[in-house]
Amino acid sequence: MNRDAFTVTRHVRLKQGLSPEQVVQLSEFLHSLPIDCFRKSHASLRVKYCAAELHWSQIEVGLKRLNLLSESSLLNQIRARWYRFVDENARINARSKTDHCCNKAPAVPSKR
Repeated sequence: MNRDAFTVTRHVRLKQGLSPEQVVQLSEFLHSLPIDCFRKSHASLRVKYCAAELHWSQIEVGLKRLNLLSESSLLNQIRARWYRFVDENARINARSKTDHCCNKAPAVPSKR
């Protein structure tokens, strides 16, 4: 499996004014996952990971458990749904046993 083909970067808004304890909890949580890298700045978080190994919903559940996500605006809800959809497709494609050349659709066997 080509790991780079399934590497994605995700952006999420965090609550404003995280305490130093919350920042440590966030760092420990992210280090416990197979994440390539992450960057926290102000009230946002960028996470880079292989979608074939990790799913956005796993990260999202942990952030909700730590109570670090900002209020759920419509944009954040749409973004989260899109991330889950793309990650699921990447996971299915990574586990697929068929090889497709040049991004062409697989050939359909002829009926005889």
